[in-house]
Amino acid sequence: MPRMRMWLFVLLTAGRALSQNASSGPVTIASGVQKALPSVLSVETVSGGALDAWTRVGSGFLFGDRYAVTRKSVIEGADSIVIALTDGRRAPARLVACDPATGTAVLEHGVTGIIPIPPQEFREPAEGDALAVLGNSIGVFPSVTLARFISRRPDGFMEIDGMIPPGNSGSPVLDETGRLTAVIIGRVQDGAGPQAVTGLALPASDVLRFLSALREQREKAGWIGLSAVDLTGKDHRTGVKVVSLLPGGPADLAELSIGDTIVRFQNEPVRGASDLAERVRCTAPDTRITFTVRNRGMETVRKVKVSAMPRRSP
Repeated sequence: MPRMRMWLFVLLTAGRALSQNASSGPVTIASGVQKALPSVLSVETVSGGALDAWTRVGSGFLFGDRYAVTRKSVIEGADSIVIALTDGRRAPARLVACDPATGTAVLEHGVTGIIPIPPQEFREPAEGDALAVLGNSIGVFPSVTLARFISRRPDGFMEIDGMIPPGNSGSPVLDETGRLTAVIIGRVQDGAGPQAVTGLALPASDVLRFLSALREQREKAGWIGLSAVDLTGKDHRTGVKVVSLLPGGPADLAELSIGDTIVRFQNEPVRGASDLAERVRCTAPDTRITFTVRNRGMETVRKVKVSAMPRRSP
């Protein structure tokens, strides 16, 4: 039933894209669409309290082994984020990075057995090239909207000729070979009537450049496999309390324990969990650092060898 709904929506939204060249529309692009469908997401957010909650729906795509890409406008101000896959699975997600220059948002999820969109080299489409927009269109998910490339605008964005219904912000745009070409950011109204509406998209090269920079940043960041929280109540003073340790991680190997209070980092007071996290992140991998740890009133010094963050895409 979902697949039937999807192809019905293709026929209803193809519009001018098919009328310009009916022989090359769905025939040449169908295989690329079919291959990419498992990588497409519906991104759903909830904001506000029980009495004034409101929801927002957008689109996105899987990238790497545990990440999803969408638009900042889709998740901005959200109290909770849920991604839905085309196979019916749903999972919570959290924002891990946002690019202010392009409005690209990267989410982390825990879904396994996924098929991410491959990070292929960007190819600029030619005027009139057939394109397919995959996503959540007016609540129909998955949906495919056929379109054609118009041109690259002076501001760097791409204009595509095709109806882009609400909910498609963050949708991947594919070329005839199924290659990721762009990401939908909105629509442009130039005059009256549906003929004056065109889609506006961010080139995939800009998105992939940000994802590549994010991956490099993660590889340079320090990591010790430890989670800590601020001290509260009568225990509130300089330091943080260890609440979890990754087995086999640097902190675990240095014999830190859950319940320990870390009071100093390199002989400098630790002023909170965010302070500790930032100091570790800014420490180069393979650097040896010292923690002063308090447990049951006694203080000891632990030496930890900082590691690189586990290699996960992006």
